[in-house]
Amino acid sequence: MAGSAIWMIVGVALILLELALPTNFILLCLGVGCLVGGVVALLGGPLWLQVGGALGIAIAALLVSRRFLHRQESQSREFGALGLIGQTGWVIEAVRGPLGGLVKVEGEAWRAVAAADVEIPPGATVRVTGVEGNKLVVEPTGPQTPDHEP
Repeated sequence: MAGSAIWMIVGVALILLELALPTNFILLCLGVGCLVGGVVALLGGPLWLQVGGALGIAIAALLVSRRFLHRQESQSREFGALGLIGQTGWVIEAVRGPLGGLVKVEGEAWRAVAAADVEIPPGATVRVTGVEGNKLVVEPTGPQTPDHEP
């Protein structure tokens, strides 16, 4: 009975630590393994079975979580300003070189600066080439004649 309580306390502690210190599910998997060790101890299993069950479940959980995390990372997409790099938009307020202006990209208005020291008039089409802080870096995509009404 005391052995199962120790396994359970350690398991719960590891799970709570995972909540406080995100370790990509490592402590969570170890905590679940300890809980399994506690259940085996509660059922009267020998120490080797408790340790084996805890290790087996912890390793299996780690492998599953790694596969899940790897799949999530490979499908991740940039969000916010970084996700707009390569997109086109149009100028709402003239973009005057490094002084900046206002552009609309994917339906949202963004502060922008020009990639080169040029002035891009309102209505001109631009392509996002980068991000500086919270401003988009844009360049004109063709002739700087207005294509859109501001």
